[in-house]
Amino acid sequence: SLTFPKSRVQEIIKHVPRDRILSETDCPYITPVPHRGKRNEPSYVRYVVKKMSELLPPLSLHDLDEITTSNARRLFEI
Repeated sequence: SLTFPKSRVQEIIKHVPRDRILSETDCPYITPVPHRGKRNEPSYVRYVVKKMSELLPPLSLHDLDEITTSNARRLFEI
């Protein structure tokens, strides 16, 4: 998970084009920090997006909400 302290994904995400970024939670198994050890749920996606904003400055949570929503709409044609 992107939220794990030593996750290799933290370096990889820095190289992903902005128009290819999506967010997800690895439900139901890989629960993001700070809920490790608990059953994962979709509402925990906010921790993944928060971590993205920390790793991808100057993108804010609002920026990432817009980017990931736009990318999902384009990908799923909705």
